[in-house]
Amino acid sequence: MKLKKIFKLISAAVILLSAAGCSKKQKVPELVWQTDFEAAKKIAAENNKGIMFLFTGSDWDRYSNKFKKNVVESEQFLIKYADDFVFLNFDFAEREFNAAYLPKNDSQEEADRIEKAQKDFAERDYIARDIYSVNQYPTVLFLSQEGWYFDSVIYTDETSTFTGFEKACHSAQIEKLSSLAEKVRKSSGIEKAEAINELYEATPAIYLAPLRDLIASYPEYDPENKTGNLGKFEQAKAYFDAYDELVHGRDAAAVYVTVAENKDNHLSEAERQNMYFMAALVELQEGKDTGSYDYGAIVDYLQKAYDCDPNNEIGPDILYQLEKARQQYKAQTK
Repeated sequence: MKLKKIFKLISAAVILLSAAGCSKKQKVPELVWQTDFEAAKKIAAENNKGIMFLFTGSDWDRYSNKFKKNVVESEQFLIKYADDFVFLNFDFAEREFNAAYLPKNDSQEEADRIEKAQKDFAERDYIARDIYSVNQYPTVLFLSQEGWYFDSVIYTDETSTFTGFEKACHSAQIEKLSSLAEKVRKSSGIEKAEAINELYEATPAIYLAPLRDLIASYPEYDPENKTGNLGKFEQAKAYFDAYDELVHGRDAAAVYVTVAENKDNHLSEAERQNMYFMAALVELQEGKDTGSYDYGAIVDYLQKAYDCDPNNEIGPDILYQLEKARQQYKAQTK
């Protein structure tokens, strides 16, 4: 009888300990995937969260599904990130590409579906490649509610587990950029201009594209150039505007020249030099692509670039390119 009582006491103790353990176990947040970028940004803003952006290729990349299931959808990942980030997934599956570009029949309904599917696919591809420079799958980006960059982790053998993923995350960088994003949101006037500059400087160059609207808005907060940074942001805006012209087959060099020669701009001589130099490089690349070089324009841009600041660190390189272009121009005009 005593033995039975002992067993009962032990069983009761085990049950109590088990119940206590269960009560202390952290609740796993519900997993909700978004597939639309604008919708994810809206939800993030409404709930004061960031965005965890996962890029996958589920039916052609052998790592995407495994990584999504074992890492991103793991309890550990959800407990750590789901309360602070909206989960967004762009899955560039081959079946989706085929559905967008291989019509099933010749009906108008199918033509309308194809048009919409192609537009959606192209928009997602633009966001992945042009905005966030994603060139490897799977990739995870941590972003602000506006889509500003915080951190990125690509799949490797080391990041194929949650522990490895955590080691690859730059927690201090996420915290810093998150804090700067909040500063931009809450500030106004010259303080906002300074906050924008801080965020711009802290963001890796490859991820500046998401800041494009913020960069364009800079003069609004510092119209008198009290920070001395207006020229820098005029130059940064020119890069994006020129890229747009290039993508649409228009005159990208003209963007740089217009910015360089605008007397209302606030460029330093070094920044003005860079604008002319970029115009020349665009013309050189266009000549390489088409086989037809406008050496007259190239010489003009390079000469203006060199004259801006001959002693600048890129001065010797500009002079070298200028001498080569002069020789080609002479040969071209004989």
